[in-house]
Amino acid sequence: MMPKISVVVTTYNRSELLRETVSSILSQTFTDFELIVVDNYSNYNFLELIGSFNDERIKAYQNVNNGIIAINRNYGIKLAAGEYIALCDDDDLWEPTKLEDQLSVMVRNPSVSVCCTNVTFINFRQKQTTFSKLSGFLRGKFLSFNVVPAKYLLIFLAYVTNSSVLFRRELVNLIGYINEDPDLKAIEDYEYWFRSALVGKVFYINKRLVRYRLHDQQLSLMDSNVYKRTLGVVRSQWSKLNAIQKMIYKIKNGQQNT
Repeated sequence: MMPKISVVVTTYNRSELLRETVSSILSQTFTDFELIVVDNYSNYNFLELIGSFNDERIKAYQNVNNGIIAINRNYGIKLAAGEYIALCDDDDLWEPTKLEDQLSVMVRNPSVSVCCTNVTFINFRQKQTTFSKLSGFLRGKFLSFNVVPAKYLLIFLAYVTNSSVLFRRELVNLIGYINEDPDLKAIEDYEYWFRSALVGKVFYINKRLVRYRLHDQQLSLMDSNVYKRTLGVVRSQWSKLNAIQKMIYKIKNGQQNT
């Protein structure tokens, strides 16, 4: 019997963090899921660690990604059997009702392609950071709506946190897989969620269902050009968005060329 949800986790050389991540996923109140963990051949016994959970829902794979995380995310997505797909990084944690809350939204809203949530930013000791408190305040002030317009995905980069996302499997048929271009390294998820907003609705649950760990090993922090490249994505996608909006306006006003 096929699982309702496929959860894809990619990992590399983070045995203890991965153990915490997997434990939080296995503790979900919604239990009809498979957990696909794709390892980039870590320097410890990855298969032994996964086997220690003794949970038949976990499926462990190893694949070389040459430093491009999107390669192994796509590897996991291609293996996914679920009607819905969730992603989680190997250093983040889920609150127990994450999947249950998100699936409820998706079932009640067929036009929603992607569902994301608010997050709590934590440090290595799982303590909430000052940045987390500030982020929560700003989201509450400025991002209070549920259905997110595509333009806001461009303006508010942190709105869609990768580990908070649940999306419909058919989304992949509509927009393809995550871009593996090295120029999009560390921002490939941002580009993907924007693409998804052009074909379906993105629903935001203003509830902190993910604990997102901030630390100096994060790829986005180590890459000094990440913000410059992010602006490049904003510029290119903003022009696409404007073109689409202009076409919608013409169609609504009977100006479409025949």
